[in-house]
Amino acid sequence: MASTGPESPIRTDEINDFFTYIASIDWTEKWLIALVMFHFTCFFLIIVTRKSGLLQAIIFITLLLSVYFAENLNELAAKHWQVFTKEQYFDSDGLFFSTVYSTPVLFNCLLLLFIWMSNLGAAVSEMRQMKMNARKKAEERKEKKEN
Repeated sequence: MASTGPESPIRTDEINDFFTYIASIDWTEKWLIALVMFHFTCFFLIIVTRKSGLLQAIIFITLLLSVYFAENLNELAAKHWQVFTKEQYFDSDGLFFSTVYSTPVLFNCLLLLFIWMSNLGAAVSEMRQMKMNARKKAEERKEKKEN
């Protein structure tokens, strides 16, 4: 919860709304820029691999596992924050980590689910069309035999 000015960081009990909290973060730190790039890379991979169910399943499971272990990652980051950041962002409630890591990851997982549902709908529609075509051909063959 760093600020961009000389003021001290915002404590979690001082947060009145989400946007004030987001604005208090120093987004110019290299590790935060790398984290944002990670989220965009995941988004890009999801879009690029939309035709490959196996790759998307691997991405989905990996992302969900990372969210599952987010509490442990937050604790690890809280212990070693001096190594990679100027401010101690990692509160015991995990608000910061949930905001900048888990939420975007879960949005990417939702995108994957949306793609899968869309693909499923297209496959069901295609299967219905194939059944209708097969019935039509069977009826045509039956009519030819009768004539």
